[in-house]
Amino acid sequence: MNIGRFGESFACSYLLNKKFEILERNFYTRIGEIDIIAKMGKDLVFIEVKTRIGLAAGYPYEAITPKKLSTIRKVGRMYLQKVKTNYRGLRIDVISIVLA
Repeated sequence: MNIGRFGESFACSYLLNKKFEILERNFYTRIGEIDIIAKMGKDLVFIEVKTRIGLAAGYPYEAITPKKLSTIRKVGRMYLQKVKTNYRGLRIDVISIVLA
């Protein structure tokens, strides 16, 4: 298993412990991908997971650029068009994992 997949699996376990419902993993479209799409109550959460070994390249969340956020928003809109479900709130979360 590569580092990214390990981080996503770890993040899913964490989210399930926090009572999130995982709706999708690796939701791909022609313009990009969202690592995890989850539901918490009546809110929909698009989650980007960044995993690194050590901090030599900086904190993992620092890799979330304005371009990446824009892509997540666009892919999120595509997901909403696909599922045709209303949610009370929408948000983007980042899970940043550092392996020692």
